[in-house]
Amino acid sequence: MNPPKRANRPPVVYATREEKLAAVVDEIAARHRMGQPVLAGARTVEQSEELGRLLEERGVPHRVLNAVTTHAEARIVRDAGAFGAVTVATHMAGRGTDILLESDLNTRMAWQCAAEIRRLLTDEAADAAEVVVSCPSPEQAESLRSELARAGILDTTAVASGCILRVSLPGEDAKRKSIGRLDFALGLCVIGTEIHDSGRITLQLNGRSGRQGQFGLTQTFLSLEDRLVSLDADSILKLSACRRTDGAGRTYYAGPEVTRHIERLQAAAEQEGEAQRALIQDYAAELDRQTRLYYQWRQKVIESASEPGSIAAMCREVAERVASRLAAAYLGLETDDDYARRFEAMAEEVWSGYGADCSWLYGLDLSLLPSELGHVLTERLEEQASLLGLSKGGVSPFPEVARLLYLQVCGDLWPAHIAILRDSIASQLLSGHNHKSAVAAYIRRGAEAWRDLWERVDSEFISRLATLPLAAPKSPAVAVSGETELLLAKDT
Repeated sequence: MNPPKRANRPPVVYATREEKLAAVVDEIAARHRMGQPVLAGARTVEQSEELGRLLEERGVPHRVLNAVTTHAEARIVRDAGAFGAVTVATHMAGRGTDILLESDLNTRMAWQCAAEIRRLLTDEAADAAEVVVSCPSPEQAESLRSELARAGILDTTAVASGCILRVSLPGEDAKRKSIGRLDFALGLCVIGTEIHDSGRITLQLNGRSGRQGQFGLTQTFLSLEDRLVSLDADSILKLSACRRTDGAGRTYYAGPEVTRHIERLQAAAEQEGEAQRALIQDYAAELDRQTRLYYQWRQKVIESASEPGSIAAMCREVAERVASRLAAAYLGLETDDDYARRFEAMAEEVWSGYGADCSWLYGLDLSLLPSELGHVLTERLEEQASLLGLSKGGVSPFPEVARLLYLQVCGDLWPAHIAILRDSIASQLLSGHNHKSAVAAYIRRGAEAWRDLWERVDSEFISRLATLPLAAPKSPAVAVSGETELLLAKDT
């Protein structure tokens, strides 16, 4: 395995989100000018689109990779390692695909930096007597030094640990007083714009750079207004010794203490996230159980297509359940007070919702009402079946219509049921109850929601099936001969 050559620079924290984004755009523009490919990570699709707009305003060509642009993902990832390429992506986009760098990328980047150094040293507007170049490693500094020698810029001095080069031209103009500064690095540069709750996501983003022993560079830009950093912004503001000013005059915080503070914030967020996921697993068990039962029943209905008798039996059973619930809802009380009004209300619902007339059941013994009302609904379904008639094979198409309609009703009501369960999970997480009590309450609520779901499925299915607009089959035309027509005419 090749040893890693990626340089991970410590995070920098700006006061405002606006200043952070401005610094990110400056950094990307500078890297792009040197020909270094850049991958900028954003936490959300909206943030990636915003950064893309800022780069467009700056005139930096780029591509955005997020959930909106998945159709072009392969092409964008393929080109992300090209000379001068700038890619803005969400943390999850393009994951699992290596960004392949151009074979001569480092040579081209060193040549581009040498050309920029020469420009600074010869351009009167730049007025630079010397250019100081910062490099992540002595090896990269030596690569640039070799390219400068090939370019004829021989007056190059390495200082400090060999990561800084001081470059000037022989016989330089003594009138030049300023010092130019450049930042040079090889390989892919990864720029983070916000820390994620999970350190694993941050490592995955940074891991796109410096793969397979190649050079690389990572840098994270944050602000005190970021979601996680804002939770303890005061602690960073107190680190006055870590306060810095960048080339544009923007104030930021950087240094070992800032890095440790950011790492603690991320570790705390990750621990809290793990605890929340552990709690949610208890809730998810009930949701998974209901989901499994639902799809088992749905599959059973799908496979019953070859058994019209079972569908007909299901229709009768559902109709009887609906009838029992209607009778209990309107006339379940033992007292006869206001019987007429309650029966009229029930009859109105049966007529408007199911297209059936049950007025003749008025005054019937309440113990017999559910079964008789079930017969009313069943007869209504039989009327609907008769309207469809028989197919050419002598088989009624009604069971197949009923089966498909039942599946449609289940599909229409299932998403709302899932939403109820998820809302219940959120409610219990915010309730403040201890975990066991909250889970027990959620399971009770889930059982109630499960019963309600199938009651709604029963009612909606019978209502749709009983009121489905169907046309009575037309009698086939009878062809008669001319002789028969004459005989019929004589008879009349």
